[in-house]
Amino acid sequence: MRHLIMTTTLLVSLVSPTIGLSQEVLCGMTGSGSQQQVQADRPFPSPGGMYLPTTGVIRAYVVFIQFRDHATADGNWPVNSLASWAANFVAPFANGSYPEGSLSRRMYEFSNTQLHVIGDYYPQVVVTDSNSNQYSSYGQVNLEVLRRIDQNVDFAQYDNLNRRGNYDIVPGTDNRVDLIVMVYRGVPYVDYTFYSGIAELGFGIYTSNEGTVIEGGFPGSGITEAHAPRSGAVTPFDDAVGLAVHEIAHLFFGDGHFLRNFASLGAMSDHNGGSSFNSIERRWLGWMDFIYVDSNPTTVTLRDFFTTGDACAVEFGSSNQWFI
Repeated sequence: MRHLIMTTTLLVSLVSPTIGLSQEVLCGMTGSGSQQQVQADRPFPSPGGMYLPTTGVIRAYVVFIQFRDHATADGNWPVNSLASWAANFVAPFANGSYPEGSLSRRMYEFSNTQLHVIGDYYPQVVVTDSNSNQYSSYGQVNLEVLRRIDQNVDFAQYDNLNRRGNYDIVPGTDNRVDLIVMVYRGVPYVDYTFYSGIAELGFGIYTSNEGTVIEGGFPGSGITEAHAPRSGAVTPFDDAVGLAVHEIAHLFFGDGHFLRNFASLGAMSDHNGGSSFNSIERRWLGWMDFIYVDSNPTTVTLRDFFTTGDACAVEFGSSNQWFI
């Protein structure tokens, strides 16, 4: 229901043929930054993804991580074990039949069946060598974990895209891992910054045993997430998937939250981000187009937006402004 309310009350003013995405690297933080602009040849452009494709297949590798001193009890993710929902986080094959609530299912539905986010996961939880406060950054932890599992993972299997440039990603290889998702069971109180989600791995470059490069910065080879970090809480399934949706969206849109003051009504909201894509975002990514209507009286029947992508763009006045 919230999607229908959003699509009938959002006002968009396009006063020039460009749409700007304000830059902001870290989720949950504010800052002005610079501007990424895309030339629009019609009111609502559809350039697709900036660093990852928005159609076809993205094959990810998922790693579930536990700090050695994180002992909070939780039936859905027991201590020293994989989460009970690990096998349902992402599907292994691009067949359109995905577990309910999974990252694969959500991205498949959001994209109007155009994008398959699939993958594999490390078959056991990776427990850190040290307690949480003995590290200096989440990047240090991520690098330790990847080095540990490297001997058991062929990271070349997760290089299936060739990033030739911004908005120019094609099937192929470029000797870089496409997407690693680091899911933390939880984070006890630590002295260093640990974000609930960030679209990077937090280190420079690591070359795996078989020679495939894992880029730790942004844009790079992965994302990092943890529910309510520094509180000791355990990451639940829905939050793990929702955080992944938001951080992957940064690899579509860039490192900014360009939706201002719209709560969580969209993946790129500045209010901690959302876990679904609104109509403007879906149009930008090429997953739908609007039903364009002018200000003359007319009747338009809209189906459920979440499952169909139906949305109207109603122009009014002569200043290139639209109700969405």
